[in-house]
Amino acid sequence: MIQPIRPQDASGIYQRQVSSSREAGEAPAQRTAAAARGDQSRRTDHVAVSDEARLFARVMQSVVDAPDVRAARVAELRERVESGTYQVDADALARLMFERGVQG
Repeated sequence: MIQPIRPQDASGIYQRQVSSSREAGEAPAQRTAAAARGDQSRRTDHVAVSDEARLFARVMQSVVDAPDVRAARVAELRERVESGTYQVDADALARLMFERGVQG
């Protein structure tokens, strides 16, 4: 089962991606040494985007595109709770909790 990424987790994932990218790059001391030697070799920039970064971008776009709340559904449930007609199917709730691995 794929675990959803909560918006509050996104920052941590991004920071790990940035750290990983920095570790893979050339250290500043190496760049300074090359400049001091007058290294005139032509360098090109290269960008590599990991599969995780692509997945992260798709997930973040889904979060951005998703509505904040389902206003109509919330209004309907609020009305049913307030009128006392809201009924919880305990068996269905227990089955769903078991399937999703909710522990309590």
